[in-house]
Amino acid sequence: MPVRIDAKGSKLSDSTKDHIEDSCTKLNNFFDKITDIEVILDTQEKHKHATTVEVVIRVPNQRLAGKGETVDGNLFKAIDEAIAKAETQLKKHHDKLLDHR
Repeated sequence: MPVRIDAKGSKLSDSTKDHIEDSCTKLNNFFDKITDIEVILDTQEKHKHATTVEVVIRVPNQRLAGKGETVDGNLFKAIDEAIAKAETQLKKHHDKLLDHR
């Protein structure tokens, strides 16, 4: 499963990229038919410490997303928040598929 990282307005360190990839890899534990994951990090122009993180998960016939924000510059917290929200949606999607069998 490929993980695409798009950092708008900033450069990412290797540790940040590794954290994102490790966190996204764990999503396969909840649903094994993930076709693509895109992580979008957007740093605001006016506030250099404000960053929005969006995780978009594509599964067959569905697009799931989670969003996290930080204003204190703690990027890892925003990444974890976005992935947790996307994980919740992924679990709901998986449960819905099991209920319809």
